[in-house]
Amino acid sequence: MSINIEKPMRISFEEVEFDEHVPSIKFIFMVNIEQFSNSLNYSGEIWISCLIWDNFVNDLVTLKNTATLYDINEMFSIKIEKDEKNIKYSWSVTRQGIFKDIVQSSYQAIISEDTLNYVKSQFTNYPKWW
Repeated sequence: MSINIEKPMRISFEEVEFDEHVPSIKFIFMVNIEQFSNSLNYSGEIWISCLIWDNFVNDLVTLKNTATLYDINEMFSIKIEKDEKNIKYSWSVTRQGIFKDIVQSSYQAIISEDTLNYVKSQFTNYPKWW
């Protein structure tokens, strides 16, 4: 099962494993961002708690202020914030290697109500097993 979001950036989540004892899902995620003549490609693995997933989807559906999806290690996040003027979409990831080397990447964009509805549909239509 997977989620594929094409805008405002390409991001996909491919489910590869789940844990029923600590209800969580392991995803391989891939990000592709194109901006003018620049591009960023990133892929990695994350575990997301089913409770965090449910909270994110519920917050996203009502979106009064902020909806945040993050992994168990809090090194990956997607945040959608809405105020009276804008809807802000942001993504970030930080990874630290065994020798303390750090990779960080992030992206932020103002999105339309149509794009927000598109993103909502991708997450709300994900088939839950829990």
